[in-house]
Amino acid sequence: MFTKILKKFFSSYEKLKDNEDENEPSSNSTNNFYKTCPEDNSSKWSKISFNWVTKLIMKGYLKESLEMNDIYDLPELNKVQTTSKLLEDIDLSNNSNYTLIKHIYKKFLPKNKYALVSNLFIIIFTFLSPICLKFLINYISIQDENEKSILKGILLCCLLCLCVLGQSISQELFYWFGIKNGFDVRGALAAKIFEKTLKLSNASRKEYKSGKIMNIMSIDVANISEYFWTHHINIVSHFIQILSLVGLLCYVVGPSGLVGFGVMVIALPINAMLCAKSSNYLEKSLEYSDSRTNLTSELITNIRPFKMYAWENFFINKIDGQRKQELKNIFLRIFYSILDHMMIETNATLVLVSTFATYSLNGNTMSLDVTFTAMTIFSKLEVPLIRLPYDIFKAIGLIPSVKRVQNFLKSSESLKYNKNFKNENQKITTTKENNNQHGQDNDIIVENCTFQWNEPENNNIFELNYGDNEEEENQDESINKKENDNEEFNYKLKDINLIVPKGKLTMICGVVGSGKTSLIFGLIGEIYKLNGSVSGVPNNISFTSQQPFLLSASLRENILFGNEFDIERYKKVIESTALTKDIVNLAGLDLTEIGERGINLSGGQKQRISLARALYANSDCFIFDEPLSAVDPEVASHLFDHCIQGELMRNKTRILVTHQLQFIPYADHIIVLNSNGQLIQGTYQELNEKGIDFKSILKTKEIKKNVENETDSEELIKNEIEIENEIIDVNNAISDKNDPNLIEKAKLLVKEDKNEGEVEFNVYKKYFSYGSSGVTLFITISLFFVGQAIFKVSDFWLTIWTERSIEGKSDSFYIGYYLLIFGTFVVILMIRILLLCRITFNVGKNLHSALLKSVTYASCRFFDTNPSGRILNRFSKDTSDIDIHMFDILTEVSMCFSELTIGLISIVFIIPIMVIPLIILSIAYYILQRLYRPSARELNRWESITVSPIFSLLQECYNGLLTIRTYKQESRFIKEMFDNININLGCFFYSFAVHRWVSMRLEVMGWIMVFFTSLIATLFISNNGLAALSVTTALSLNGYLSWGIRRIVDLEVKMNSFQRIQSYIEIPKEGNKLVSTNSNEVDNHTIKDADLVNWPNKGIIEFKNVEIKYRPNSEPNLKDLSFKVQSSEKIGIVGRTGAGKTTIASSLFRMVECSKGLILIDGIDISKVQLQKLRSSIGIVPQDPFIFTGTIRSNIDPFNEFTDFEIWESVEKVKLKDAINSMPLKLETALQENGDNGFSYGQKQLLCLCRTILKNFKIILMDEATSSIDYHTAQLIKQTIQENFKDCTTLTIAHRLETIIDCNKIAVIDSGQLIEFDTPSNLMNIPNSKFNKLIKSQTDYNNNEKTIINK
Repeated sequence: MFTKILKKFFSSYEKLKDNEDENEPSSNSTNNFYKTCPEDNSSKWSKISFNWVTKLIMKGYLKESLEMNDIYDLPELNKVQTTSKLLEDIDLSNNSNYTLIKHIYKKFLPKNKYALVSNLFIIIFTFLSPICLKFLINYISIQDENEKSILKGILLCCLLCLCVLGQSISQELFYWFGIKNGFDVRGALAAKIFEKTLKLSNASRKEYKSGKIMNIMSIDVANISEYFWTHHINIVSHFIQILSLVGLLCYVVGPSGLVGFGVMVIALPINAMLCAKSSNYLEKSLEYSDSRTNLTSELITNIRPFKMYAWENFFINKIDGQRKQELKNIFLRIFYSILDHMMIETNATLVLVSTFATYSLNGNTMSLDVTFTAMTIFSKLEVPLIRLPYDIFKAIGLIPSVKRVQNFLKSSESLKYNKNFKNENQKITTTKENNNQHGQDNDIIVENCTFQWNEPENNNIFELNYGDNEEEENQDESINKKENDNEEFNYKLKDINLIVPKGKLTMICGVVGSGKTSLIFGLIGEIYKLNGSVSGVPNNISFTSQQPFLLSASLRENILFGNEFDIERYKKVIESTALTKDIVNLAGLDLTEIGERGINLSGGQKQRISLARALYANSDCFIFDEPLSAVDPEVASHLFDHCIQGELMRNKTRILVTHQLQFIPYADHIIVLNSNGQLIQGTYQELNEKGIDFKSILKTKEIKKNVENETDSEELIKNEIEIENEIIDVNNAISDKNDPNLIEKAKLLVKEDKNEGEVEFNVYKKYFSYGSSGVTLFITISLFFVGQAIFKVSDFWLTIWTERSIEGKSDSFYIGYYLLIFGTFVVILMIRILLLCRITFNVGKNLHSALLKSVTYASCRFFDTNPSGRILNRFSKDTSDIDIHMFDILTEVSMCFSELTIGLISIVFIIPIMVIPLIILSIAYYILQRLYRPSARELNRWESITVSPIFSLLQECYNGLLTIRTYKQESRFIKEMFDNININLGCFFYSFAVHRWVSMRLEVMGWIMVFFTSLIATLFISNNGLAALSVTTALSLNGYLSWGIRRIVDLEVKMNSFQRIQSYIEIPKEGNKLVSTNSNEVDNHTIKDADLVNWPNKGIIEFKNVEIKYRPNSEPNLKDLSFKVQSSEKIGIVGRTGAGKTTIASSLFRMVECSKGLILIDGIDISKVQLQKLRSSIGIVPQDPFIFTGTIRSNIDPFNEFTDFEIWESVEKVKLKDAINSMPLKLETALQENGDNGFSYGQKQLLCLCRTILKNFKIILMDEATSSIDYHTAQLIKQTIQENFKDCTTLTIAHRLETIIDCNKIAVIDSGQLIEFDTPSNLMNIPNSKFNKLIKSQTDYNNNEKTIINK
């Protein structure tokens, strides 16, 4: 009822304010904020009182929620675009570990002048408060009522309260100005880290994975920015406060104060040692956190192969190993923090006791004014005493974070950001005579270049490389000397000389591992050039990588890639890349969201979108790294004719790396690389005249070529894609952005859920259920109240001691009992903190374990609709909140409310009439917290949510660095990141503004409480000791009112992190239960593993009327699919890219469940087989080779199931024995994610094949395993399969028809339907069969036909 009245009243107020603000100008900001910051135009009084925040508070209260458009824009001075400029001139070239911190002090401290002034007033009022109290107690102590002047008493009360109020206002303003400064540091560092990420060299990326960068940006930047809130000033100001208060103490108690000060000084080194220990364990925990986050990122990024291999448990255990070490160091950090806290509490009392004891032993009498003034000074001293070690701890804890950020910012960058590299490409280094001999103007010329991937030991080498040619001879000598001195200093590409003619098509070919990709990376400055020169490379380059980079955005946005939308060029691009039919089949046409890394597209579709992007960019030079490998022959032919050779690229410089040898005769210039990194170049005719045998070099069949009069049979039949383009109007593929139905269909990513309203009791109950029983929790909470009650007894005992209430007792008696009371308090304090530590530690441990298992076992649909950055946010920031911050917050909330409760009871016990003002204050307190909490809670929730886009963009850009840099799109992504950071910082900014709003008002309420308490105690309480005690108690409680409510909101915010994690724990799991060892977890419809011991033993596969949908309301990707594969049969699956071939593979592994129909293996419905059993029973060699971080051995045999002999035997079968033997640690050689540091692309594919051979599966699936490798490696894989999988049922998905030409049967898939299924010979005998057309579209038609006839 009371709440309804409040809402009605404030609703009227809000309408009034809305009318006043009708003409308020809107912001032109491009983010979600819609109004300028009201602080900018507010009065000085409004700024001091934070009245400018009131409207936002009211909105949150009335709506019980806040949307992004309710939040004001960030002030211009605090936006990242402004603050990041302060770090632009930082020089990190020296070896100092403190360069970054010095620069921040230099640039940001001058902005903090208002915080410094506010802090000065804090020191002044802190010093004056005990003096005013001393005068007041002296007045209270006057025994003769006639000598007391009521006016004087009231005046003294007012002076005391003015000091309290002045300190409170100064404190709030100090926090506000300080936090704004730290806030600027946070934004500037985050921006700098992202800018650096876009520049990372390949060598740096080996050390700095995306997970580690996320930890640096979230944890380390937060540590640094928090230090620059107030700690950097407090280190000095707290020391000044301690000295001034000790001086005042000496004034009150004489030299005895120095004894207490001495005790305090003796304890400081112990505090410092404990802080240092805690900091060391924090640094170690961050290292393990980096490792854990990197592994988690790897798991999330590669979730599909992990699931297909049934390796989830293996990687969960691997992550858990890092987690255990992380938790161990977190526990030790908290433990030493607890010891430090205990030392501070003990020290404060020892200082008091030693001072009073010395004072009494010197023959002085403990009077009220001395005792309670000294108590107040000690109370005031307690704050800097507690905070100074904490500030020092923050400073020490800052060091590892600063080092990590600084080392990252100092890491090597891509050479294209080297000014000498940029300058070199602006000039031709050869003379005119050389140009006449070797190339024309603007040809790309490479002379005597040596390239390597790893960073050279001496970075100065770069400066030499890009200097004048006169220096190059000396440089060559140093390189040769270094090579002779170090056997391991080997180069894959050494002394390279080549020409890429301007406006021509240059093709690069060669066997696997010959250095084709290294060569094109060298041309664009992505690997290190140790000597020689590269010139003539255009500034405007389009590039497609072997593994296409796609944004989590619409298909159109991926093609435009930041360029303006030109509809006519866009149409031509779509037709040229054969995307028309694919786009028309998408639910949202070209506005369809394609998901992170193109997760809902086929390999061929991804590659064609990447090609379309390159084509649309209209660059001067195009570089393609194996773009035709992932598409079928017919599409490959169309792409070559209409894209690479089409009108949009005509007369442009084109470099094509390819294994598709049928296109080589069409090249204007050919570069052939051998296995030693040496090259031969020339035209097709020149190379033939030189005796170059392409057949022997590339281990393929004869190439037939007649450029002028091509008579291949496929030319007699009109190209099917051209027919499609005529039938399907390209306009039908282009979406209308204003069509809401289409936009809804186009969405793939789900909006991140945001909790609303108050945190319910069940949420807290659920949180504590992860850490303890209800009894343990009750005991822990009770001990906080019992401990504070005992502590308050010690204050009463001081009153008794001062008044000598017990006759005949010496000072030692009072001191002894005081120490006994305090000793009891310390024991209870230790027990309650250790219990709470154990509870929060168990929560962190159990919660992460549940989160990891839940996410790992989630369906693929979950990963399709949630960006990896959003998921990783749960494992980084949210987990950090639970691990580190929850213990501190719960401790402070418990201490605060136990202190408030016991303190208020004490005041009422002494002054019963105080019940009336306390009831009034309680009502005001209730109103304030009701107004405050909704806005504070929602702003903090938005802050958590707006972190996810930052991490998602960081992850996305990290994965696509090469593409982003080549297209020179850094500025676009920097702008997007800056906008994301500003949005996040805006929530952070207004969250703290709301905190200050309520704190200012609660401090005024505390001032009122102090005023009434001191006034009533002064005028109406006859017992002088109790009167003095009530005043000092009220003074000590003043800060707890605002502190308590702020920590309650902080608790709600951290509970938001818990709720976010819990929501992921509760996501639906894929299929049946994965854990097969526990019979209780197997549902009634699942066949138990015990009944499938030897399954499958025949390998018979049958699809019965199977329908597959990736989205519930989308068109089926497989439609009524039915076919049967007999035991040991070899089946080839072919079809146009995007036809549904990979979906067949996904359905066999139940990566996506059948919406209709059944899939049977050996007569058993696979939907009733546990996923772990099913997936571990089928072998797969995936299209993209999968290598995870670990040793070669663990990549082949992760569960240690096989002996060394068996592993080496399988390695030898795939012809990798020599390569692995050449490595220093052989099978124990450590591989990085994707295996780029150990193997070429083809070798990685052979390693995947090695796994399959080792396991001896009955069913093998080959999913485009040879699409991106040379013919030699493809033939090796084919031969290996024939030798080792004779008795296995094999399904081979392929675009290269010679890969599947020996199969028993061919399944031709088109638009998700099986249109042909028969032996190759039978299908060849059908003139118009789809398979017949595919065969004829291959250059090697005659040989394929002979193979079929022979069979």
